[in-house]
Amino acid sequence: PEAVRVPARAPRWVVPIVKLGLAISDVILAIAAFVLAFKLRHGQATFYRDAQGAFTWTAAFAPYGALLPLVIPIRLLLLRYYDLYRVRGEFSFVEDIARVFKATAIGSLLIVAGAFMYRGGIAYRTFSYSRAIFVLDFVFAFAGIGLLRMVVRGAQITIRRRGVNLIP
Repeated sequence: PEAVRVPARAPRWVVPIVKLGLAISDVILAIAAFVLAFKLRHGQATFYRDAQGAFTWTAAFAPYGALLPLVIPIRLLLLRYYDLYRVRGEFSFVEDIARVFKATAIGSLLIVAGAFMYRGGIAYRTFSYSRAIFVLDFVFAFAGIGLLRMVVRGAQITIRRRGVNLIP
């Protein structure tokens, strides 16, 4: 009798875990890019520990911190819209980077539009956001998310060459 080789398959729970890991990493990267952009532009701290021991935004970062609830969903929704949470069998590094670029560029434009329309919410304020922060945020978000996707794709290639099929 001749041995029949069955292709190796990853357990069904692997792909959802990878997708969840990507989403959590993207949230962390979106926050880190925004905070790092502020830190690089202004050279000031973003958080401090208050009298009760809790972390709070500094007065200089507070208007930007108020934008974080806008930044995170925009980044995640556009990454999902450009199909960057799909772990597919066939892919192109160039195509993936192009999708990351589109998602981060459009996301940055929407964040800027939201920031300049928001301007402090209900109460009118004359505060003006630094445009350099939004440019730096785009650069950091694109670099971080793009690098993360390339690492995931590299791992996918390595795993596939070892004979494990991640696609159910």
